[in-house]
Amino acid sequence: MKEINLNNYARLVGGVFLGLVSGAMLSVSINTGAIDYFKQLDSLNLLLGYDSQPFGYELVWGGRWFVRGLTSLLCTAWGAFIAGVFARQNGNIVGIISALPTSILWLVYFFYAITGGEVYSTFMTIVMAAVLIVSSVYVAYLAGDEGHLIGSMYEEHFNSRNYTLFGIKWFHYLWIPIVLHLYIVFNAYMVARIYPIAATSFTTYGGIMSLIIFIILFPYYYSYYLSYIGLGSAFFILTDINHIDATKERVLAVCKYGFLFPISGILIQFAMTYLLKFISGFFIS
Repeated sequence: MKEINLNNYARLVGGVFLGLVSGAMLSVSINTGAIDYFKQLDSLNLLLGYDSQPFGYELVWGGRWFVRGLTSLLCTAWGAFIAGVFARQNGNIVGIISALPTSILWLVYFFYAITGGEVYSTFMTIVMAAVLIVSSVYVAYLAGDEGHLIGSMYEEHFNSRNYTLFGIKWFHYLWIPIVLHLYIVFNAYMVARIYPIAATSFTTYGGIMSLIIFIILFPYYYSYYLSYIGLGSAFFILTDINHIDATKERVLAVCKYGFLFPISGILIQFAMTYLLKFISGFFIS
């Protein structure tokens, strides 16, 4: 009789749970930063009250189907990746399971939209929902499998650090989710601000001017690289993969990469937003 390894089953269940939580937390953080600005913008443009948007408006970000679809896939991929890292086996399966609620959500939205239900929809948001129903599962399959490979790669290191999650001691999780939430909210807010400005600039000026604006935005792209390279470096220090002996040096390194780098990225984003508004002549209050 084949012996059942309960630890493996626990890891699969735990992976699904962490994947669901991680994907949901990222989604909440991005929505907190983006949707508030979109609601303010549409309230001005459509002469609606702040709370007058129809049911389903927030789910599809007021019809901004392209950026909303990418965001949904990003959250799905992140959740599936975390699920795979924790499970360290069958990453594609735990990834798919962790993505099922997302596919079901878009399936329900798609059904209500095509049957004339009272839900905010456009032709493109319906198409987006149909694509996400299938693509979310596929993206989760790939991300979960990649997470499984990463988890297996660092399995010995993670196991050597008792009472940790991904090698990070438990008390760090008292502040890490709060800090990450704030960073992501700010980043999402800046994307929401620059998205309509950039879109209007490209459609208004076109040609060479659009290329010039695209080049001018390079520091904006670099700000995200700076922020998340910093967060990644801080993660490897906290997990002790990048070992630093002295406590003082370790704390300073975490402050440098985990705080200074992302904050610098946010400041660059603010500066680039106002620079682009000045160049394009497109002002959004």
